[in-house]
Amino acid sequence: MKFREIRKLYAEEGWELLRQKGSHQIWGKGGERQVIAGSDGADVDRGLMYALLKRIGK
Repeated sequence: MKFREIRKLYAEEGWELLRQKGSHQIWGKGGERQVIAGSDGADVDRGLMYALLKRIGK
């Protein structure tokens, strides 16, 4: 899975991009915050992918 796909899933789940500096994006929903760091075309490591998906309930 690519970082681009992770970011798309976060947006579909109602998370919004709060700010960005370089490849680091801070996403928020309510009082929660999540940093997603990686260029769009890069592959997400398996452990990180599962952690990010768990955070949005997928």
